[in-house]
Amino acid sequence: MRVVAPPPAAQELSDVADAALLVAGSVDPPAAEWEPWPGTLLREGDIVDGISTIPLLTDKRQQDAVRGVRIVLAALRRTEGACWQQRWKDGGWDEAADLTAMISDTVRGSAFKSGEVMHGLGILLCLDAIRPSYEWLGRFRFSAGFERLRLVRDPDFFAAVHAACRARDVTQTQEQHAMRMLTFPLARTGKKPCELTGQDMLDLWQGLLFRRGQRPPGLTLAWDLLRELDILAPDTPALHDVVRRQRPNVSEMVDFYGLACQDVRDLIVRYASERAPAIDYNTTRQLIWKLASRFWKDLEKHHPGICSLHLPHEIADAWKKRAGHDNPERPYEGYSVLFAVRSFYLDISQWALHDAYWARWAAPCPISLQDTKGVAKHRKHVTARMHQKVRQLAPLLPQLMSSVEDRLRFQEQFIDRTRAVAPGKEFSHGGRTYRRRHYAVIDEEDKAGLRRLHATDPDSGKHIDLLHAEERAFWTWAVVNTFFYTGVRVEELLEITQTALTTLRLPDSGETVPLLQIVPSKTDAERVLLVPPELAHVLAKVKQRVRDGQEAIPLLQRWDAHDRVLSPPLPFLFQRRSGVQRRVLTDGYVQNLVNDALTALGHGELKLTPHDFRRLFASEAVSSGLPPHIVAKILGHEHLSTTEHYMAVYPEDMFRHYRSFLARRRQLRPSEEYRDPTPEEWEEFHQHFAKRKVELGTCGRGYGTPCAHEHACLRCPLLQPDPAQKHRLNEIISNLHERLAEAHERGWLGEVEGLEISIAAAERKLADMTRQINLGMPAIPPRRQPDSS
Repeated sequence: MRVVAPPPAAQELSDVADAALLVAGSVDPPAAEWEPWPGTLLREGDIVDGISTIPLLTDKRQQDAVRGVRIVLAALRRTEGACWQQRWKDGGWDEAADLTAMISDTVRGSAFKSGEVMHGLGILLCLDAIRPSYEWLGRFRFSAGFERLRLVRDPDFFAAVHAACRARDVTQTQEQHAMRMLTFPLARTGKKPCELTGQDMLDLWQGLLFRRGQRPPGLTLAWDLLRELDILAPDTPALHDVVRRQRPNVSEMVDFYGLACQDVRDLIVRYASERAPAIDYNTTRQLIWKLASRFWKDLEKHHPGICSLHLPHEIADAWKKRAGHDNPERPYEGYSVLFAVRSFYLDISQWALHDAYWARWAAPCPISLQDTKGVAKHRKHVTARMHQKVRQLAPLLPQLMSSVEDRLRFQEQFIDRTRAVAPGKEFSHGGRTYRRRHYAVIDEEDKAGLRRLHATDPDSGKHIDLLHAEERAFWTWAVVNTFFYTGVRVEELLEITQTALTTLRLPDSGETVPLLQIVPSKTDAERVLLVPPELAHVLAKVKQRVRDGQEAIPLLQRWDAHDRVLSPPLPFLFQRRSGVQRRVLTDGYVQNLVNDALTALGHGELKLTPHDFRRLFASEAVSSGLPPHIVAKILGHEHLSTTEHYMAVYPEDMFRHYRSFLARRRQLRPSEEYRDPTPEEWEEFHQHFAKRKVELGTCGRGYGTPCAHEHACLRCPLLQPDPAQKHRLNEIISNLHERLAEAHERGWLGEVEGLEISIAAAERKLADMTRQINLGMPAIPPRRQPDSS
């Protein structure tokens, strides 16, 4: 007899899972009503009789199961309910962290065995008498009970799952995790495997209380197996794509900010909808954020009830101050909001001439040109900082290219030397001694690339994942070289596919040259780049790695985080294995690779972004003689002024003309000043600087000048005292005071005056060593009052 349980109160899904349900056709819709529990209570005798029908139970285990079932049912009887499941829920068993406390009062302490209780709970799961929550199932281990549950519900299905896992070449641990994820919904819902839906798997994710963005181990593989075995619809996307935040429309984005004035809300929706076809999705989202959140929501917060775009002068001034255009920390953000609001007012005034809807909203713009003039100064400062950063990074670029090459070679040799020795044996690499880690089972022929290969440092005991380290080194090398030779944007790099590589036969020489097609991205303009031999080698290595012995590159769908859309299945080159799936590299992963490259070079304090490679590429190309308009075509810039902002080149024309100016001035000077010095003059010159070092510091007299104080350095104003010699100067002052006292005692009046002068000079030198100059605050002159006349 099979009893079906009513579900607990439905919890709200997280933002991630909730957004996933908005995808049309991505997962099965949840049922309107769950199948209710029968009104009659399943008798204890029927449950005990059903134990004999459960597979994998020996006589001894059947006795333990009967005893465990009776103990659990006796504890459940203490709670009122129409069925065992209702008693389980009302009794708080789902929240119980310690089952001993729930059952200890039912049986004697000496007769209580936790193993029997857990065994009995597993039997109740198999017979569908109770349906614990996902959170409870995740806390307790029912390895044997779950195995019996799978045999009771559908053994053929799980045999097919095992065969599919073997075909995928996944590890045994990953298969166990996937089996566990497929068993949890069966125990929670009472369904058979063929009845599972995508919503059940999303409920599982939410019920296990994992942090946002993380999936329980095995859930991704379980989702893929359900798709492969036709339990989910064939057009169901991968779990990684289903749970992403989907693309809301303009109305949903505006409603997110909860504007109180419905008319203004409708106005912003219509305005953004008019602008959306001419701009990309990310720009539309930023526009709505500026108008709905930074502008109107801020006005409603400080002026409740406002419903007109005609803003009084004092309200407009107060909002502009809050907008932060004069904030030194984030000035450009404030200016961008001002520009968006100014365009909003001016567009409405322009459209009002042709559409009566906009006429009722036409109002004077609260933002004048004077309010936005400071953005030009800010942009110049930003450009200057970018140019300085490029000049700082340019000398490091050759070292960076050599570093990523050496790092990849080091990791490849590390793997070769590790595999050349038996597990547990020591070997040397890079001047250090390591030991290959020993595992109970190592599958060296794992086609999925999930095999383990670790080397242990005997000194620190740290285990190094060699395959992971080599993978990061390879992709760092590939990414840095592609940026260096092409100057492409990061999204353009990730969109490079196998079909983007083509060849061209030159008509004049008949030479065949490789080309790289860059698909439209930011400017929606396609361009074709010439592939140098170095880049062709890199892309060939990438193709070889991605194919991994297969005939063709796997087809993947790339998620565009800016436009929030999935691309069609394409053979992307920059893809890697992540767990049991292949995925295209992400922007964040590429940024981490670039950071690793700079850190390995020993300059981790510097900040290098993928976009900096475009500035470095433009600067080097122009410095090498490539015309700026050709560089603009290569980089995909529509305007030459954009390329000029990228070029951090030195003004060579100014340097050349200034050097010519100096040469003409030099010709007017006497020729004797520019003759070659003799060896004696060179020796005298060097001896002068060698003799400037004295006891208390350095002599500051110029070359060719005599000593005006006859080497009385203590009294000489040209002496530059060394603070490190302060103790010697104190000793000299003390000695001078003793000599002065002796001169007074003996009546050497001729020495007294000279000693007093020396003491005064020494004390001035000592004061110079310790003096701290306080410039003080500058005095602000009072504002001049205008003449009343």
